[in-house]
Amino acid sequence: MLKTDNLLAGYEGGVRKRPLKTQIAEKLTSMISAKMIAEGDNLPSERDLAKTYSVSRETIRGTLKILDDQNIIEVFKGLRTKVAKGASKRIKAGVFSNELRQFDAITVAETRAVVEVAILRSAAVNITQESLDQLAVLLQVQEGLTGDPVAFQISDKEFHSLIYNSGRNRLLAKISEDVYSYDLEFRTVALQEELSTVRSLREHHQIFRALKSHDPDAAERAIQAHVDSIFKSTLLMQKKINKE
Repeated sequence: MLKTDNLLAGYEGGVRKRPLKTQIAEKLTSMISAKMIAEGDNLPSERDLAKTYSVSRETIRGTLKILDDQNIIEVFKGLRTKVAKGASKRIKAGVFSNELRQFDAITVAETRAVVEVAILRSAAVNITQESLDQLAVLLQVQEGLTGDPVAFQISDKEFHSLIYNSGRNRLLAKISEDVYSYDLEFRTVALQEELSTVRSLREHHQIFRALKSHDPDAAERAIQAHVDSIFKSTLLMQKKINKE
């Protein structure tokens, strides 16, 4: 397995000089803000987080200390780390992320499809071998996380973030990151449905094969199918939860 602590720095544009533990802390913070992980829920183990981000467990411990110091998480010796009560309120969300809430799920899904098609077509042409190697590592990690929806979703976000930044357009990457987080809490619950993580993993493999072949048309077909699948499962979960 490819395992070096400089992998994240390769696709974060203007944050390359910042410590990896800080970059990872911000990634996890954004997902907690999006309510992907509910207050009181367990974070993945240090081992799984280290595999997802391709860093050492020492780096992950540094990340968790940052979040603990900010009262975002609670660390208990011998027990799994939990998201602290009131954590999401202590996190300042981005302006664009907040504005997204005024749009319905269909509008956001259509936007994501348009933006991600553009990104995937560009990524298919521009993606580097290093980034392809990182995606391959993430797919290996996801193979072992299909039974843990929260851990799988964290790895999923890393998978898509890497692709967004391979498209060579930082504005589209930023928009995609925000759109990705829309109703993430519903998508996480949807992943708990039988075979949802397995289906998502299968679609990730299709995306990867298209990128590896540097085929823009195949990449477009793969991401359209993936976004459509995500939208349908998320919408069904929204309706189910709202009825309860």
